[in-house]
Amino acid sequence: MHPAYTYYLGNAYYNNGEYPKAIEWYEKIFISTKTRVITA
Repeated sequence: MHPAYTYYLGNAYYNNGEYPKAIEWYEKIFISTKTRVITA
């Protein structure tokens, strides 16, 4: 899964008020990138 796409999905859930799902996606980003920094 591409990090930018994962970040986008997280934002989509967050904007819809689905915070638990957004957090789940953000956690996937951090796990998948380890030390890389994501910029919006």
